[in-house]
Amino acid sequence: MFSEEIQPYPKWRPQQSIRAVAIGIAVAEDKLLVMPVYDDQNMLKGWRPPGGGIEFGETANEALVREFYEEFGLVVSTNGDPQFLENIYEHEGHAGHEIVIAYRLQITPELASVTALMEGGSQYEIDWQPMSEILISGMLFPVGLANVINEGKLG
Repeated sequence: MFSEEIQPYPKWRPQQSIRAVAIGIAVAEDKLLVMPVYDDQNMLKGWRPPGGGIEFGETANEALVREFYEEFGLVVSTNGDPQFLENIYEHEGHAGHEIVIAYRLQITPELASVTALMEGGSQYEIDWQPMSEILISGMLFPVGLANVINEGKLG
């Protein structure tokens, strides 16, 4: 569980354009590394693997490595071929559209021991949650990722 000092993310809205994102799927001891997704009332809406936007001129793999380093100070590497998902969703009445490129991450001792981490004074919540519970909860984003993981399509 997260400590009370961690503040939920500020309110956010989806971009009004298609966004390309890379996410890292980390599994260790039957747990999945995820970040919470909150609604505007700071209620837990679901979980999403960490990652972020792909910048112009960089590959999805490069973006994932950069995001983990920028947000968490962690050096990560991927394992296997990525899986692609198209995520059209609604958040607080606003439509979002993402092309999601999901990579399995190689587990290192540093990655296996992460919890809440800091970036520039902001604290991100990140935690290992029981994979079986997350996969059947219907609360794993993007939609369709649970099937990709269950079917063993990642690395």
